[in-house]
Amino acid sequence: TWIEGVDERLLTNYPISTITLDTTKRLDGMLIKYPKDSVDDSDKVYQLATQEGRQVKRWVLEGAFTSLKFRDDRIVTIPVSETYPDGTNITE
Repeated sequence: TWIEGVDERLLTNYPISTITLDTTKRLDGMLIKYPKDSVDDSDKVYQLATQEGRQVKRWVLEGAFTSLKFRDDRIVTIPVSETYPDGTNITE
């Protein structure tokens, strides 16, 4: 987990009453991976996205990870029990 500093002026654009949190679903755009050696593809990093009305995991190929300027410190390790169908891969 990490905390980002946010300018207070930005927060005034979002009244508390308009914020909805669904704690049963991870956010689209989140980078995830599985615990090391827990699954065959534990070295892969995925980005969550909604495709065709369902949330999927999209494998971020190494070249795309670099070119899209993703950060290693923003990858969340999720439990093996949390599964998502495969979406289209993210390539360069």
